[in-house]
Amino acid sequence: MGRLKVLDNLIDCRAVIFDKDGTIIDYRLVLESLFRARARAFISRFGPESEKDFARVCGYDLETGSIDPGGPLNTASRFEEEILCAGLIFQRGVPFPSARELAHQIFQEAEDSLDIEANLRPLPHAEELLRELDSRDFLVVLATGDGSVRAQRMMSILDWGKYFDLIIGVDEVAHPKPHPDFIFKCSQRLGIPPGEMVVVGDSCLDALMGKNAGVKGTIGVLTGTGGYQQLKGCFDFVIPDLSFIKVE
Repeated sequence: MGRLKVLDNLIDCRAVIFDKDGTIIDYRLVLESLFRARARAFISRFGPESEKDFARVCGYDLETGSIDPGGPLNTASRFEEEILCAGLIFQRGVPFPSARELAHQIFQEAEDSLDIEANLRPLPHAEELLRELDSRDFLVVLATGDGSVRAQRMMSILDWGKYFDLIIGVDEVAHPKPHPDFIFKCSQRLGIPPGEMVVVGDSCLDALMGKNAGVKGTIGVLTGTGGYQQLKGCFDFVIPDLSFIKVE
């Protein structure tokens, strides 16, 4: 059993479960590139005038370039986003079964065109913490609302795969965050109970996922979309960035 120091608090645990975007990776570059790639594919089929509707459904403000913290682009799984896109296509006179298939094609086209490496920026102090946890024999997990293939590829590009004992994408669980499926899968694969885990994330979805599973503690970081007032209501601890987590 290892020990983390968060501010002036000590937490005994064996595993640390990290969210990805906004926690260890700069979420804005990733989500911005995702939106732009999907918007291009959507516009190519429905014309430039369709961009506003597509942006609205995604939770992206074209005028300010801001991403709605509670919107689909930031919180939904790809499957859920495809269904929203299918609904938008249906409103344009396409029967829903065909709209659903077209939405899938649009998202896959965007995925295939995405230059992940060009839009991948690690957040400050992330690698130092991951390296320290790994050297002190903590079990380290990535539990992300992103797909497992893209998440693994990102970690490979950064040469961070060596720090993780487990990488779980949303496509590997029955229910996304805040459902505790991620934690239960971690427990099953690592062979330890949720009560020996700590969750680190930037969204209340991460905190609720952990609390719903009965983890030892939840730590919110202010490097993502959530502000202090929002995060303090759902996390046990809220810190400015990952440098405030120390390994004892």
